Amino acid sequence: IICVALPFVLVTIAPRFIPAEEVNLFFLLETIIGPIWVWLVVKEQPTLETVIGGAVIIITLGIHSFIKLREPEKIIKKKHQHEQLREMRDEDDHGGPDDEDGLLGQNAGGAAPGYCACLSVAYYRPYFDVDTDEVAARLRAALFFCNEPFGATLRGKPDAYGPWWVATTLVFAVAVTSHVRGLLGAEAGVIYEFDFSAVTFAAATIYGYVALAAATNWAFLNYGLKVHQRPLACLCVVGYSLVPYLAAAPACALPYLAWPAVLAACAAQSLFALKAARPAVEPHPREKVLAFAGATCALNAGLALLLKVYLY
Repeated sequence: IICVALPFVLVTIAPRFIPAEEVNLFFLLETIIGPIWVWLVVKEQPTLETVIGGAVIIITLGIHSFIKLREPEKIIKKKHQHEQLREMRDEDDHGGPDDEDGLLGQNAGGAAPGYCACLSVAYYRPYFDVDTDEVAARLRAALFFCNEPFGATLRGKPDAYGPWWVATTLVFAVAVTSHVRGLLGAEAGVIYEFDFSAVTFAAATIYGYVALAAATNWAFLNYGLKVHQRPLACLCVVGYSLVPYLAAAPACALPYLAWPAVLAACAAQSLFALKAARPAVEPHPREKVLAFAGATCALNAGLALLLKVYLY
């Protein structure tokens, strides 16, 4: 009741009172607190990286909650200042319209301004402002890129939720299928041992690829081709380009299908990325377009080799 029934009831009720973006971030606590239960019950000590990562997320959520609790005080204080300003204007008899968009309307109900704004969930809310239908349409466009244009699904509104979900799902899919492949290839009578380093290596490889490829594409487009592109748009394309690997991961569990599946996923990923970037790079000189395509294909080939050599 305490571990399953009550938490599910609260999880069902809570999204009524907070935005969906905050729900997604608070769900990260499940991943953080899970190792604590394992440590208490199984006595498996979490690694230093797990402790540091969990502490960062917990501190961030704590600061966010503190900022949210202080927002009503700020709104009341701004209302009081607004009323004082109106009284001073009435006493001076200056007349003229009231400042309806001044102290009260400027930041009421928004994220806290200043250098600590990035510690608030509201700062990242626009990057996760996407619904399930939009994400599903972008996933289909990434998988069946020959039929559906990916740019039409964005409508000028790229998101970070889809890339984060695809990359995280791929980390666990690769880790699981690599262990299934090792289990199928183990000799009879040999006890197969789980290698947790496969999860950490997959996470470092996939998340590192997403960051490096997005930064490379953004720098090449903005400085090499002089095409203005937001970093979020590049991140969106790179993240969704990993969808073919999700389809290829089950086949990689079979020893004789690993190479064909990885190569097919790499080819589909490269074709999707180049087709998505085509409207932006097509008007430019052929040499620069080929350089952009070569850099994209080289990064994708590097990802495929790392996954195949070290995990499959």
